[in-house]
Amino acid sequence: MAKVSVVLTSYNHEKYIGQAIDSVLNQTFTDWELIIVDDVSPDNSWSVIESYNDPRIIKIQNDRTRRYIYNINRAIELESSGQYIAIHHSDDDWAPDKLEKQVAVLEANSNVGAVFSHVQCIDENNRPLVVEWFNQPNKPRTDWLRSLFFNENQLCHPSALVRRSVYEQAGLYRSAHAQTDDAEMWTRLLMIADIHVVQERLTLHRIFSDQSNESGDRPDRRARMWLEWYLQKKHYIGMPLADILEAFPESKRWVTPKGANSGYLLAMFAIQIGGCPGTRLFGVELLYQLMNNAEDRADIEAIHGFTYLDFIALTGQEDFFNPAAVLPVTPKPIVSNPLRRFAGKVVRKLRAL
Repeated sequence: MAKVSVVLTSYNHEKYIGQAIDSVLNQTFTDWELIIVDDVSPDNSWSVIESYNDPRIIKIQNDRTRRYIYNINRAIELESSGQYIAIHHSDDDWAPDKLEKQVAVLEANSNVGAVFSHVQCIDENNRPLVVEWFNQPNKPRTDWLRSLFFNENQLCHPSALVRRSVYEQAGLYRSAHAQTDDAEMWTRLLMIADIHVVQERLTLHRIFSDQSNESGDRPDRRARMWLEWYLQKKHYIGMPLADILEAFPESKRWVTPKGANSGYLLAMFAIQIGGCPGTRLFGVELLYQLMNNAEDRADIEAIHGFTYLDFIALTGQEDFFNPAAVLPVTPKPIVSNPLRRFAGKVVRKLRAL
């Protein structure tokens, strides 16, 4: 049984798969097993994989193409034995001390569920690219959740080393996701554990100039990405009030002297500050659910003075299914704080005098 199970998914990277495998073999940390799952690559990738004879390597070739999320889940669930799971891609590379430094973090910090690293992006010819997107400082768990809520994933998947226990608690990757599968996973992970980013470029992440990466900028991928980001928001439902106020401090504007309903705060933040149609639609849908639950509806009216009639007025402010439509009435900001409504009445009376 190895300490670390490295899961390396392979597809059509004959030119790079040997570099990826060698980067594991050359690790200064040696207590690992390498599980390679090839997704029936049409090139010579499988022959390259077969040429390696290290007994720590487990080689699997699918019976048909199943996409890499299926392959990761299969490797973790059926093949791996390690306490920690490292994700690797067949076109990426690692620094020799990557696993050593990341394992040290997990061994010393029981509260940390996953360790990432800074990244050196490279092109198809191994030339360095000036991309600093993944090179983030360490920050609180709620700050990462905020970034993901705003559709920003700055955690590089092939840099990840994750505790097996976290995968067991949060669940594995969702097979129906194709563009934001890792971001969706990180959202669930951050709901239950802290993370750490090693402030060194221990991962070499390849970006192809022809946008052939799974995350490449193409119309079909953009469409799929926005849908998946919308679906990802569901994981924020039920988020504790303290976490909502920490991740989204702007939501304090809807806290009243009577307190706050956490679902209402999250919905209003998504609607008014969320930034994109999918996030606003998530907020409207969440508010719809709250308004159709008798207990939540009464709680929100008692605390925030917001009723189902206010919700009906709100749903006429944006046409989500015809974005080009020009609505006849300019939406007014929803004001839910009773003190603000009282202050508004006072101002109007003073003006009348």
